[in-house]
Amino acid sequence: MGFMSSVSSASSDFINALQRGLDAYDAGNTTEAARRFDEAVAIDPQNVWGLLWKGATASDPAAEGAHHRSGQ
Repeated sequence: MGFMSSVSSASSDFINALQRGLDAYDAGNTTEAARRFDEAVAIDPQNVWGLLWKGATASDPAAEGAHHRSGQ
């Protein structure tokens, strides 16, 4: 399934949340982007694009744990 087909069947609320997230991400505001992608996924939990972008802005607990374990 391509981007257009998965987005064209999505609700306007999902599309708006995803677009606001993409705009924030492009502006370098990953905190706001993550918030908007969370909103999009709450609206449509099965939409792969919302899930993909939510994952792209997720913090990496494994990397944080490695940093703390190394004593840095």
